[in-house]
Amino acid sequence: MSGEHRTLPVPDGLEGERVDAGLARLFGLSRTRAADLAERGLVLLDGVTVGKSERLSAGGWLDVELPSTEQAPAAPPEVVPGLTVLFDDDDIVVVDTPDVVLVTTRARAQEVKALVDQLKATGRTHLT
Repeated sequence: MSGEHRTLPVPDGLEGERVDAGLARLFGLSRTRAADLAERGLVLLDGVTVGKSERLSAGGWLDVELPSTEQAPAAPPEVVPGLTVLFDDDDIVVVDTPDVVLVTTRARAQEVKALVDQLKATGRTHLT
């Protein structure tokens, strides 16, 4: 697996944080992606594989294997009634909806879509 191996001490400010939350803060990952790394056995704390909900200890040593971020095939664009793209470039997308303006990085757009889909599945009919 190509990617980047990082070894670093746990900063004092992350004492007691969950592994997924700490990794998200340290590496700028989504918490979901950080949890996935832990679940796949790619995170060690003081040489021991840790799960996503275990707690970090300040001064402990993290060994993290960050897989390369391969681009997923682009999904064809869909026209969605009620949504207007106000701005779109390689880094950011701004979408105007009937009740909110959504701003996200292009890299996280699919995560936002997945979250909206989950909320819709719980019966929140006001989401479009």
